[in-house]
Amino acid sequence: LLHTHMVDLFRVKKLAFQKSHYITNHSHDHSGFSLSLQWESNLTILPNTNAMTYATIHDDLIIISTGLWNKQNELELQLYSTKTKDFPEKCEWKPHSKPPGAATCYALFSYADKLHMVATSSSEDCQLQVWRYSEGSWIVPPADVLAKVNTVPGICQFENFLVVAGGGDLRNSSLASIYVCNLNKSKYTWKEWPDLPEALNGPRLVYYKGKLLVCGGRRRHRSLLQHNSRQIHCIDPRNPTEWMLHDASPLPQWSPGMMCDGEVLIAVGGGDEHTTTVLPDVGQWRGDRWHKLPSLAEACMKPTVLCLPSGLVAFSGQTPGNYPQRHVQWLQL
Repeated sequence: LLHTHMVDLFRVKKLAFQKSHYITNHSHDHSGFSLSLQWESNLTILPNTNAMTYATIHDDLIIISTGLWNKQNELELQLYSTKTKDFPEKCEWKPHSKPPGAATCYALFSYADKLHMVATSSSEDCQLQVWRYSEGSWIVPPADVLAKVNTVPGICQFENFLVVAGGGDLRNSSLASIYVCNLNKSKYTWKEWPDLPEALNGPRLVYYKGKLLVCGGRRRHRSLLQHNSRQIHCIDPRNPTEWMLHDASPLPQWSPGMMCDGEVLIAVGGGDEHTTTVLPDVGQWRGDRWHKLPSLAEACMKPTVLCLPSGLVAFSGQTPGNYPQRHVQWLQL
C-alpha cells in the first residue's frame, strides 16, 4: 500500500510539473535567490523610447540603446549611459555618442575593452553592420556584407565570436540562416553554419556551458504569424554540424528575456504562446528542470537582462502588441 501511494504521489507531482513547468518546493535554493525577495520597479525610468532597449556593461558604465520618432517619422537611434555604481538609486541617464549611419540597434556588447553595436544601416539596403567605439569615435571595421537582409535577428557574442541567427527578410518572412564572424580578425568575414531547425524571427541567443542556445522566436510568412516557438535548440560551436534539442526545452514561457552568467541560465518574463497574456514569471534552469524565481513586479516580454554584482536588472520589454515599455525592474540578491 505504501509503495502504491508513493507511485501515485510521484505521478501527481510529475503531472503538476508538466503543467506548470516549474519546481517551487523550496523557499530558498542554492543559486542565492530567495522566493521571499521581490522585484522593484520604476526605481529608475528609461528615457522616452519608441523602440526595444538593448543594454550592456562597458568600463564603469551601463549603456542602453533605444529609438525615437523624429519629425520625418523615422525611428532615430539614441544611446544613453549611467554609472554602474550609481545604479539604481542615483541613476541619471546621459546621452552617449552614437554611430553615424546606424538606424536600428539589435545588440550592444563590450569586447576587447571596446564598445560594439550591431545595427542596420540607414542606407536603403538596411544591411546589418558592426560598429566599434574607439578613442571617442565610432568606426565600421572592414567586413563582408551579410548575404541576406535581416531584421529582428538573434545575436550573441561569446569569446571572440559574433553570431547572427534568424530574423526576417524585407517581406517580413522568417529566416533560418545563421552567420558567424571572428572579432579578432582585421576583416569581419561571415561564415555560414547549418540552418536553424526552423525559420525564426526574434530568437534569443545565449552561450551556455559550451553550447550556443537558440531560444524561442516566432515564425512568419510575410505578415502572417504561423507559429510561436518555445523550443531551445543548441549546437557545439567547436563542431557546428548538427542542431539538437536542448535539455532545457521547452522554455517555461514564450518570448522571455534570456540571461546567462557562467552556470546560471535564467528566463525573465514572456507570454503565453496561445493568448495575448503577458507573464511576470521568472525561471532558472538548474540540474534537469526549471526552478521558479521571484516574479517580476510588472509583466513584460523580451526584456534585456543584465547581471550586476548586486542583482538582476530587467530593462524595458514589450507588450503583446510590440509596444516598448520604459520601466526598469531590479532584483537585489
